[in-house]
Amino acid sequence: MPNKPKTPNRVIRVDDDLWEDYGRACDDDGVIRSDDLRAHMRRKVRAWKRKNEQRTGQESSDGA
Repeated sequence: MPNKPKTPNRVIRVDDDLWEDYGRACDDDGVIRSDDLRAHMRRKVRAWKRKNEQRTGQESSDGA
């Protein structure tokens, strides 16, 4: 399949108004919504891992 995506699609529910406003905000910042969402997810996971490492005193691989 020539157009097979490298990552699976994920489905989320978002109100139409929020989706439209988010699209405009991303356009103003010159980013694509999916790129912005992935960046947010990476930041969230890194912060979560740091918090858990401090709590347990263990190191884990970041991967993001």
